[in-house]
Amino acid sequence: MIDRSIGEIVTENFKTARVFGKYKIDFCCGGKKTLEEVISEKNLNAAEILSELELVQNAAGSDYQVLDQMNLSDLITYITDQHHAYIRNQGPIITARLEKLVRVHGANHPELMEIQNLFATHYGALIQHLMKEELILFPYIKAMAGNFADNAPKPSAMFGSVKNPIGMMEVEHVEVGRELEELRRLTNEFQCPPDGCTTYRTTYDELHAWEIDIHTHVHLENNILHPKATALEASWN
Repeated sequence: MIDRSIGEIVTENFKTARVFGKYKIDFCCGGKKTLEEVISEKNLNAAEILSELELVQNAAGSDYQVLDQMNLSDLITYITDQHHAYIRNQGPIITARLEKLVRVHGANHPELMEIQNLFATHYGALIQHLMKEELILFPYIKAMAGNFADNAPKPSAMFGSVKNPIGMMEVEHVEVGRELEELRRLTNEFQCPPDGCTTYRTTYDELHAWEIDIHTHVHLENNILHPKATALEASWN
């Protein structure tokens, strides 16, 4: 297992994501690195991590394995309905909560203003990112899948190969990952300070849930959707 990529391990059994999350190992944007590379980079205990991964892998089957088996059209629908909708629904809620926190607690916690500004930038960029996927990349992947099923020619596209928009999306995913890391740092690992109120605690919990959802979202695209779309395009060559 140690010579396999993080993305492959999580794709095979999504429950392993909990282990990688515990050790702050990026399984979405950094999913192409092997487990051995990551353990070496972070100076982690290989035996400990392998033992924990084995425990979750020996448990009941992966609750996300079915996603790896979906056809491309269904997988895109799932990503859009579950993860794109989550961003659009939850983003304004977190934005409003952060505005309240800055107003009430900003004097004692100046980091809240940094968190508010970072989240506003992060959320705005994500909305633009979703639109590019929904208007350009996803329709083309669906068209490819449909044409392939009908034994028709590969659909034409102004961007040439599907690798081009995929590459652009993955570059943006890296920036999203950096922003999430900074949110984690500014919130002290999403730990509410002792003088924090219920809204404070709830907001940090929601930011943590946001991080988890986006990590899952990016994993599904980087490690499942994009490789399958690239392989499908290659089948016409």
